[in-house]
Amino acid sequence: MPIYSEIYKTANHEGDLFLTPSFTILGVSFVILTVVDLISGLLPAIRASKLNPVEALRHE
Repeated sequence: MPIYSEIYKTANHEGDLFLTPSFTILGVSFVILTVVDLISGLLPAIRASKLNPVEALRHE
């Protein structure tokens, strides 16, 4: 890709934004997303396990 490298060399890079990842933020967000995922999966499953299958199918 020599064309792209030449374009990149001649381009104005004043607006480039270089971010360094914070592993603390990544870890906290991973934990929060995991907890939300578990809750959103377990709450409907717990409610469904308390239902009588015959009654649930009758009202469906």
